[in-house]
Amino acid sequence: MNAEKIFKREDGSQVKITAGFHIGWTDNAPQWYTTVYTREKGKKNWLGVYSGDDYQYRKLSDQEREKFVLDAKLKHCTMEEIHEVKMQFWNSLKPEQ
Repeated sequence: MNAEKIFKREDGSQVKITAGFHIGWTDNAPQWYTTVYTREKGKKNWLGVYSGDDYQYRKLSDQEREKFVLDAKLKHCTMEEIHEVKMQFWNSLKPEQ
């Protein structure tokens, strides 16, 4: 389960942010995950903001990869927008009375 929101930019392009939450099978550690996609004005396809198959990514350590991915996301959206989508997801999980 996740939440998704599309933000439209002034130049006509769009940014889609998806946020979710999962608990690991082995360590039971809760973790947030977010993905960011972009779409140029007039285009149909969404493109990821980084490639995990790129040599620039594969040569990095795990900590460096986290920073690389976050930097790639922040080139296209703000932390406030990411937080907004996380809160949208969080609020969808709250039980109703």
